[in-house]
Amino acid sequence: MDTWQIIVSTCAGLVTILTVSDKLGITGKLKKADTGLNEIEKIIKNINDFSTSQQQIVKLQKDQNGALLAILRNELYRSFRMNRDLGVWTDDECFVQTKLHEAYKNLHGNGEEEIWWEKKKHWNIVTHDEYEELICNKKNTNIKLKENDKHDQNDSKRVF
Repeated sequence: MDTWQIIVSTCAGLVTILTVSDKLGITGKLKKADTGLNEIEKIIKNINDFSTSQQQIVKLQKDQNGALLAILRNELYRSFRMNRDLGVWTDDECFVQTKLHEAYKNLHGNGEEEIWWEKKKHWNIVTHDEYEELICNKKNTNIKLKENDKHDQNDSKRVF
C-alpha cells in the first residue's frame, strides 16, 4: 500500500469511528462529560470564593468583638470610677452592669474588669433618690475641701 492509501484508509477509519460514536451517543456523552467537568470547576471556584468570603467575615467578626470588648470595658470602668468612692450603685445600674459584665466575660475579656467586679459586688444598692442625695453630699464635701485648701494656701503665704 502506498502512503496516500494509508492516509485515506486511516481518515476513513476515523470518520467511521466518529460516525458510529455519534450514532451510539458516545459523542454526546463526551460533550456532557466535558460540560460536567466545566460545572465542577465552577463549583470548586464558588467554594473557594465562599471560603475567602467566610475568612473575611471571621476576621471582621473578630475585629468587631475587639471593638465591643473595648466599649464594654470602658463602660464598666466608667461606672466603677464614678461610684467607687461612694461604694454604692442603683438597682438599675446594678442590673445594667451585671448584663455588661456577663457580655464582657462571654466575649472572653482579658479579666482586668473582674477586679472591679469583685469590688462592685460588695457595694450597697440604693434607690435613685438616695444615690442623687449621696452625689449631692459628695459635691458639697468636695467644695468645702477645696475652700479649706484655698484658706490653707492663703495662710501659708502670710508672713509673720
